[in-house]
Amino acid sequence: MSLNEHSMQALSWRKLYLSRAKLKASSRTSALLSGFAMVAMVEVQLENNYCYPPGLLIAFSACTTVLVAVHLFALMISTCILPNIEAVSNVHNLNSVKESPHERMHRHIELAWAFSTVIGTLLFLAEVVLLCWVKFLPQGMPCCNPVCNNSATIQDGTAAAIASTSIMVPFGLIFIVFAVHFYRSLVSHKTDRQFQELNELAEFARLQDQLDHRGDTLPPPGSHFSSFELDVYPLSDLDFPAVFGAQTLQHSATAQSVAMVEVQLEPTHVYPPGLLIAFSACTTVLVAVHLFALMISTCILPNIEAVSNVHNLNSVKESPHERMHRHIELAWAFSTVIGTLLFLAEVVLLCWVKFLPLKRHPLVSAHDNNSTITPGEAAAIASTSIMVPFGLIFIVFAVHFYRSLVSHKTDRQFQELNELAEFARLQDQLDHRGDTLPPPGSHFA
Repeated sequence: MSLNEHSMQALSWRKLYLSRAKLKASSRTSALLSGFAMVAMVEVQLENNYCYPPGLLIAFSACTTVLVAVHLFALMISTCILPNIEAVSNVHNLNSVKESPHERMHRHIELAWAFSTVIGTLLFLAEVVLLCWVKFLPQGMPCCNPVCNNSATIQDGTAAAIASTSIMVPFGLIFIVFAVHFYRSLVSHKTDRQFQELNELAEFARLQDQLDHRGDTLPPPGSHFSSFELDVYPLSDLDFPAVFGAQTLQHSATAQSVAMVEVQLEPTHVYPPGLLIAFSACTTVLVAVHLFALMISTCILPNIEAVSNVHNLNSVKESPHERMHRHIELAWAFSTVIGTLLFLAEVVLLCWVKFLPLKRHPLVSAHDNNSTITPGEAAAIASTSIMVPFGLIFIVFAVHFYRSLVSHKTDRQFQELNELAEFARLQDQLDHRGDTLPPPGSHFA
């Protein structure tokens, strides 16, 4: 293998490991923060006798909806791409890196990383501030009394919310400054490393030219490419995609059970019959779908794990992954596509159930009582208007991802066929000499 090919493979492997690390970090962060936002929406106790400012409820509902949607979008990207990268990283073959879609899906990986770490974290900080206002604002104002609302003194709840906001705003600014500084430092580090590699290669070429008349050769320059094989093979403690999927399924099913148990329904409010039916049906189907996928993962995963821990090439025949291929794909589709869509619908229905019982402002006239919407209805409508575009974007991305993955696999198959055809042609040319060629430079080698 030439130095150029060796360097390109080393760079591709390092990109693969970096993409895998980013997807793992994104999946863990998104699962944690989206679960917290969902629990915060369920657990927060709204005072039905207190007249919340309409803008506050709309902001809280919109922020929670966007936060859950953004993190679920990042989690969906990680769940779809990570198994394909993990499958390649567990194969100890230099040429197998070509099978990984990390380069073709580079933009999707960076999008998931940005959604989970930058946008998702900023939304989480805003969620904490809005949650403090919703939680503490009714303290000291137990009723919808205009006299109390016009009081000049700051109530205890208002003071607590102001204190939280005054603390969180500087932290948000520090977070933005640190993110910019971190990005610039990382780009500077990569640029310096590239210049260093170019200088080492130039020095290596100069010394090689000086030794050409003696017929000697030099080893590759002392860069990270020269020690690539030592860096690639020692892989240990790898998380298998099925393990990650099973843990995600378990957390999702548990979160939905908690949402159904902990949500507080107002006994005196007359809910629309279709709302409660839709909320109950969506929660039940969501839990059933995730539990079905979890059952498939729990039944098949131990048999695959038992074979994967045996370092014997022939032991792969003992694994049921080929016979159970359809069941595995079914569990993956239930967990990522159907389960995520149902989860988005669950968030919207939860906003309607949570905010709909809130009362109107007492200063609204009787004539406007039938024409204006309540703050709770406005918050639920805002959540719905935000979630519907996210759902459409999610469907479009799922179709685009599937087509990109199929295109990547098709291109790799055509490339392998061309390599085998070229290998057969060269072998035929050398048959009269009795020579043989090494296998072509593909993962079949």
